[in-house]
Amino acid sequence: MMQNTTDLFYQDDIVDATIITSVHDAVAQAIDTLRALIASGRYLAVSYSGGKDSSCIAALALAAAKAEAARAGQRVRVAICHADTLSENPAVALLARNEMQKMQIYSESHGIDLDIRVATPRISENYFLNILSGRTIANLPEGGAKCSMDLKVRPITRLKRTMAADYGSQLVTVLGTRLDESSHRRRAMEGRGESASVPVINTQGDAIISPIMNWSLDNVFEFLAYAGAGEFDAYSDFRDLFDIYRDANAGTCELVAYSDGKAPKTGCGARTGCFHCQRAPRENESLENMLTEPKYSYMSGLASLRRYIRATHYDPSKRNWIGRRIHPNGDITISPVAYSPQHCRDLIAFCLTIDAEEQQAASELGIDPRFQILPPAHVVAIDFQQSRYGYSDAMTACRLYDEIHNRGARYHVPVDTPVYPKTPFPEAVTVKFSDTQYDNLAYGFRDIEAACAGAENLTLKADGKYYAGGDGGECFSVDEEGAELFMAFELDRALNQYKGDDVFPSAVMHYFLRLGTVEIYRGSHKETERALRISNQIHRLGLRGLLSDREALIERLGTEGSLGNADAFELVPG
Repeated sequence: MMQNTTDLFYQDDIVDATIITSVHDAVAQAIDTLRALIASGRYLAVSYSGGKDSSCIAALALAAAKAEAARAGQRVRVAICHADTLSENPAVALLARNEMQKMQIYSESHGIDLDIRVATPRISENYFLNILSGRTIANLPEGGAKCSMDLKVRPITRLKRTMAADYGSQLVTVLGTRLDESSHRRRAMEGRGESASVPVINTQGDAIISPIMNWSLDNVFEFLAYAGAGEFDAYSDFRDLFDIYRDANAGTCELVAYSDGKAPKTGCGARTGCFHCQRAPRENESLENMLTEPKYSYMSGLASLRRYIRATHYDPSKRNWIGRRIHPNGDITISPVAYSPQHCRDLIAFCLTIDAEEQQAASELGIDPRFQILPPAHVVAIDFQQSRYGYSDAMTACRLYDEIHNRGARYHVPVDTPVYPKTPFPEAVTVKFSDTQYDNLAYGFRDIEAACAGAENLTLKADGKYYAGGDGGECFSVDEEGAELFMAFELDRALNQYKGDDVFPSAVMHYFLRLGTVEIYRGSHKETERALRISNQIHRLGLRGLLSDREALIERLGTEGSLGNADAFELVPG
């Protein structure tokens, strides 16, 4: 009688090779193909996510590299390309890091120079930070795949450009795509002309090869299980990987190979993703399944946060109703563009509390924190962006950081929040917004406080205007060390300086720019000026407390009289 593959995986005995004859041939063919590519002078770049398919091709590629290094009598070079969204399920993120360490150890022992490269989103691409900053909303299934573009596609694209510059035209990307994953995947692969035996050029001009494209899901799990048992040479025994799949699938990982003389009809379909994911129900289901195991209890706060975001998504009282662009006639649109300032404040407080409690728990266990949602650089980024848009009180995120991390305050996610039903929002309307002071020099992208001291850092742009913020850099960025130093030495003074209703939002933005902690994108000066004029107008008109109240905004802005009073407001530089 044939053995259950799960039992096989957890024993030390080597199994009868006849059990795996079909997979053995496929493995040999894949290794020979990849070894021949290396021998011809090509460099392999393995696309590794940490999942079953990418673990499979990583094992095959490294085995091929080992074989070629032994044949040629010299070291060979292989790259591992990994995307870290900074929002992954913490257990999966830890798994990927640990498995890449195993790859490094394996490579050092077998004549392989392993080049591990990790792509992460820039601050401006961090989708969850953009939610907390009031720039966007959670991405539900009907919202497209913008979050994936920001968190994975763009970072990987940049990494590929860097790899191409370093390796030249000899680079071949090794993919773990399979035809039987889905009909959509099959059509996409066939459209690209993917091959398991020779590299093909995709639409981006990259050479790609898909060694396991004809493998079934069961073939993949079978290979990993037998590799773990020592039947195939591999960098890992994959025990931790199988544990993740089993736990994410409520303890039922279908690795019952040949228990009745036939391969199983279904494999483990568990999928994991970002802890805050609202797009894919299966990712959410996986996290909830994992929480039934005590060892994953440290992620319970993340799951509660995700549920809360979903439950409140359609609540109109938790939306910001003022638009981000002013019309040529000075009007602005009233529509639910993002989450309200108070809702963002609540979410930030929940995140910082979850972080603080994880740090405390990790300290008691004598281990490093298993995740951190909002490190200091991200807190600074949130306050900078909120200052740019004028939605929240000055230094909201930094003030919460101080309360929670330094003073022991805690803000827990409400339990059992009822799901607000999806209902149509009221139609968008336009109201009066600009006044005679709207275009005043003080309310654009100029640092009047620094100018008064003769210290404004100006740059002249192509439109003939001077802007603050210096020349800018390759992208919007926050210096991580600078943010940590700010939290340690400057936070108290900044919180005392920038408090009260009379502080213009732009003041905080200029503060971080003067401090050198933040650098803006060199091409964003004009857009920043546009955003700051709206931001400062929200402040001057006293609208910040009304942003989540559609009717109050319309009443406040919908008449000539409401704006007529705005011209009498005292001009206070931002």
